[in-house]
Amino acid sequence: MSDLTETTNILLNAAELADLLGVHVSTIHGLKQRGAISYAKGTRYGLKETMRAIYGDLHAKAGGRDRNKSAEDAALTAARRRKVEAEADLAEQKAAQQRGELVEAAQVVAGWQSILVRLRADLLAVPDRLREDTSRDVADRVDRAIRDALETLADD
Repeated sequence: MSDLTETTNILLNAAELADLLGVHVSTIHGLKQRGAISYAKGTRYGLKETMRAIYGDLHAKAGGRDRNKSAEDAALTAARRRKVEAEADLAEQKAAQQRGELVEAAQVVAGWQSILVRLRADLLAVPDRLREDTSRDVADRVDRAIRDALETLADD
């Protein structure tokens, strides 16, 4: 056990520790800045303490203890899902429009306006056609009833 204790009490600088762990030296500095590891003596890291600290840091992250990161990941995943769903909706709308199943609201409004203008003109022409076959009084009463109905519709 003493041999293991002697080998694990080795002091390493950042470059040596990075080389041992197979990471870039900036990773070591980042761990130091985050407080995941600390110097054992001067600017040297104790191998045993550093390995335990790195293991603990990794274990905490793997166990979901890094709550802020988990919340950020969940928010990012949700945002990506909303984006994909929105893109899919747009693609479906475009395909439906190309198949002629979906038209723009302005086209629908214009179509209905055209129909209603023709309907109004046809209805207003009814009394004139009645005048040829009926009395003027009947045609005038029909004319008044049609105009009243059209005004009521216009007020709604």
